[in-house]
Amino acid sequence: MVLSLAVALAVGAGPTFSGAATVGVSLTTGDQNSNIAPVVAVRLGVTQVTPVGIVRGRVATLVPFQPTTVLSSDLGTSLEFERPFVGGGSWRIRLEPFNPSMRLVTFDWANVLGRVFPVVTGFSPVLSADLQLGVFEGFVAFRSTARFDQTTGRGAAYVDVLAGAKVTTGDVAIEARVTRLGYGPQPAFAIQGTSEEQWGLIGASRLTWSRSGGVEAPLDLVTYAGDPRRFERFFQPVDLGPKAFAATVSLEGGGGVQRLASPATFRTMTLQPLGYADAQGRLRFGQTRLFATLRVSTFAFLQADSPGFPPNFALGDAPSTPALAAFLGVDHTFARSKVTPGVLLRLTMPATLNSPSLDFGGNAPPPGLIGRTVALEGLNFLSVLPGGTVVSPRFAAKVSLRWTPAAVFCLVGEAEVLVNPSETGFDNMGTTLTARLAVSTRTQLFAQLRF
Repeated sequence: MVLSLAVALAVGAGPTFSGAATVGVSLTTGDQNSNIAPVVAVRLGVTQVTPVGIVRGRVATLVPFQPTTVLSSDLGTSLEFERPFVGGGSWRIRLEPFNPSMRLVTFDWANVLGRVFPVVTGFSPVLSADLQLGVFEGFVAFRSTARFDQTTGRGAAYVDVLAGAKVTTGDVAIEARVTRLGYGPQPAFAIQGTSEEQWGLIGASRLTWSRSGGVEAPLDLVTYAGDPRRFERFFQPVDLGPKAFAATVSLEGGGGVQRLASPATFRTMTLQPLGYADAQGRLRFGQTRLFATLRVSTFAFLQADSPGFPPNFALGDAPSTPALAAFLGVDHTFARSKVTPGVLLRLTMPATLNSPSLDFGGNAPPPGLIGRTVALEGLNFLSVLPGGTVVSPRFAAKVSLRWTPAAVFCLVGEAEVLVNPSETGFDNMGTTLTARLAVSTRTQLFAQLRF
């Protein structure tokens, strides 16, 4: 009776609207990469309670300043229906028409894996179903993708499947996800008239312990630049909680294989292993929060969404080293002024690949990579260095400031200095490839209005 009355009142009240607008600027300086980019993001949402469930609609996008499409700027546009259970929990079905990343295989956007690229695939609608019942949560998602290969002029349509489950008991949560990603036909083989499909089978899991509600991740707009929900994730007021101490500790890891072309054996497919591991600790003492992260990722994992290196080829027997990263940070919230300054230090060693010194033909890497050292900072973000170059760690120092004077408004600023001891460069009138010290900066300032 009480539930029926609440539903009737909600329906009579009509839909509830919400929205947010973020305006800001990102300024990057450096020897080879200097630019200034305005950023405008808009989100509009509507919620309607009906006698059979709750309907939610959301449109979220970046406003393009250059010729582009809404597809490549989507920030989580969706339409969903949720049916709550009387005793708690619910089931939900959601459609995301422009989703480039589905749910991702990993749990943290810093380990992002499972993206598709609208410029190559166009529409990639995702249909997912969720179930929450007691301590159990589960979902399954289907992403329909049509990939067009410019080399062969052929297309391939397929459905990626991702399933996940989570069990929470007290302060402990255990999660797992598994997916099969399709990459379409191998382009080099398709030209030869052979249809060899490329795919990846990848899984991940995470164990999390939280105390007093846990501690959120620090403000870091650079590391999470690809997160479509970043303008919501980092623009919320810092939650200090009712207790003086809170903590979150998580261990995350995963791996799998990709079926790609062998770089050494002509017209042969091979399985390329990949994997990663991530450990995070976050503590809060009163109004001060401390953060620490350790991460390791294989070369193949970082390049998995491409897929392969060179694209569509496995690494083969070429010697490679994984990427290593360590983060340390602290921030403090002044409750009266609602200002949160923070500092974050990051030390990273990029993944490297030493190409073979001789080209034996067949499916071998292109001649431009023969005998080179490749340093991979992230997906398709690499430096080709002289063979035998010793790649040094990169160091970054970041300061941030968040001011949330009211629930409807906030200001966020970041300034980062990045030191790269081995950036690719040329000397001798541009004829000799060298590695040199490079210092770059990135400054971001955003204002957000919510309603």
